[in-house]
Amino acid sequence: MRQKIVSLLNRPIALETGSFARYKQAWFFGAFVFLFLFIFKPFGLAGTGPDLLRVTLGYGVVCFLVMIFLNVFVMRLFPNYFEEDHWTLGRDLFWSMVNVMLIGFCNLLFSSWMGIGGMNWNTIITLQVYTFLVGIFPVSVSLLWKENRLRNKHIRASEGLPVRITLINEKGARIHVASENQGESFDLDKMDLLYLKSAENYIEVYFLENGKIQKRIIRNTLKKFAKDWEAEPSLFRCHKSYLINLIRVRTITGNAQGLKAQLEHVDTSIPISRLLIDELKQRMESLGA
Repeated sequence: MRQKIVSLLNRPIALETGSFARYKQAWFFGAFVFLFLFIFKPFGLAGTGPDLLRVTLGYGVVCFLVMIFLNVFVMRLFPNYFEEDHWTLGRDLFWSMVNVMLIGFCNLLFSSWMGIGGMNWNTIITLQVYTFLVGIFPVSVSLLWKENRLRNKHIRASEGLPVRITLINEKGARIHVASENQGESFDLDKMDLLYLKSAENYIEVYFLENGKIQKRIIRNTLKKFAKDWEAEPSLFRCHKSYLINLIRVRTITGNAQGLKAQLEHVDTSIPISRLLIDELKQRMESLGA
């Protein structure tokens, strides 16, 4: 049972990385909290009388501000923890409960400031326990539904991709890998290039040499390399941190996080941005997959 739970929590799941989407999500939940409390008046809010609008609007604003603080500013401060490629159902569940608990605590501060609730350790602990117990079930159910929906969606997308390219012998076609540092640039056969990985102002170039994988690190950016070779259909920047040689794609699989490409000779699965799935399909079809 424990192993099943651990396996479930370790399942990959998509993480929304765009700031605009996070602002929109915070606005939606803030508006929902305000409207729900204003219309149904739970938790004794009916007794606030003429202050109902001000109080319920305040709770909505608190929800909005807390979510912006956590999901925009805090996430920017800890980019390694919030790396999309390593995001799991367990991390998503934990972070969702952090949002719920902090919103509950800040609402308690707001209530005390408005003079409609006391502020002591007993009240704080009781409210946080109630908040956790009330929030854990709907948050868990919604995340499980999200993981299942995205996993099925991306599996269907991967099954619809023509991933086996007819390998036309292009031995002799050369790729020039340019570097900003003198003496680092080099050429290699297009059939030997596997993929490139961004490393800040450097790129890691993975290629075959005498049947074995080699790596070179050169000073350049993935963006510039992709720009220089945008006319070459087999070189596809599939992710902000990766560019792959489509000729070397062996399989493409899907999970709740998105699509992953498995290249020949490479053990590492390469992530594919969800926004680039349609372009990937067009590229693969144009290459005669």
